[in-house]
Amino acid sequence: MNRRSFLFFVLASPLLARAEDQSLELARKKFESLPPERQKVLIERFKKFKELPLEKQKLVKENFKRWRSLNPSQRENTKARYTQWKNLSPERRDELKQKFKRYRSLPPERRRQLREKRRR
Repeated sequence: MNRRSFLFFVLASPLLARAEDQSLELARKKFESLPPERQKVLIERFKKFKELPLEKQKLVKENFKRWRSLNPSQRENTKARYTQWKNLSPERRDELKQKFKRYRSLPPERRRQLREKRRR
């Protein structure tokens, strides 16, 4: 195993999504087929990931699994909504965060009622 392959195995393999049937060898080949610049970015991201507290790492993994479970249409919708979010002013984002915080503090039954009302 060459140095790059070893780095992949040690540093980047947890970041690469692997479907249940995808072998580590297939993931290694995929990583090695990436341009060196992209490999470097993935390695740096992994290093930052490993510096996170364990709870944050767990959250990142859960979010990544959730992302992988989305179909292509859902992913595109999510990307579009993220772009919209990033294009909002910081003030508007703060305002929406506060509204969401208030919503999350409501009892579950009240949240359900609001969701049903919004669907109508």
